[in-house]
Amino acid sequence: MIFAAAGATLVGVALLPLSLVGVLRRLHGSVGLAPPTPAMLAEENTAACCLFRHVPCLVPVLAWRSLGAAAETPVHECTLVSPLSAEKVRFLVKREDLISPLYGGNKVRTLQHQLATCEARAATASTERERAKRSRLLVIGSGGSNQVGENKQQTLLLSIVPLSIAVAARGHLANSTASMCQLAE
Repeated sequence: MIFAAAGATLVGVALLPLSLVGVLRRLHGSVGLAPPTPAMLAEENTAACCLFRHVPCLVPVLAWRSLGAAAETPVHECTLVSPLSAEKVRFLVKREDLISPLYGGNKVRTLQHQLATCEARAATASTERERAKRSRLLVIGSGGSNQVGENKQQTLLLSIVPLSIAVAARGHLANSTASMCQLAE
């Protein structure tokens, strides 16, 4: 009896990573892709999207919202003297922190497509129940998560989709911007 229980426990522990991988794959694929709505095509300046400027055939295929982001952010050239070789080292810094007055960082670029896809899926729902289901967005992150804070900022201020946030672990409030967004809930 003890060996059977131990064997079942070992099988359960062995299958846990597989089921976790399955859940993560499903979560990763949950947003996916959607074509833009007629409203998106009419309201958005697709030339502001770098991807669309370089691959214009994607405009009628991928949902996209600007989310108030700058089309381009500056690139700064920097030079430092290496303490090891005393040589000048040149490098470039892309200033994605200047992308938006609402919330900076490169996550805005990802959300431009993800939130637009959620909006497009809700708009194409055939029933009100399906529309309500497709309009729910669940973002999971720890306390101080930039992803949670940015999703909240973009969805609430721009009224793209309603937002539900589940904070998996509070942790410490090291990230002040995201923490303020969570405290404002």
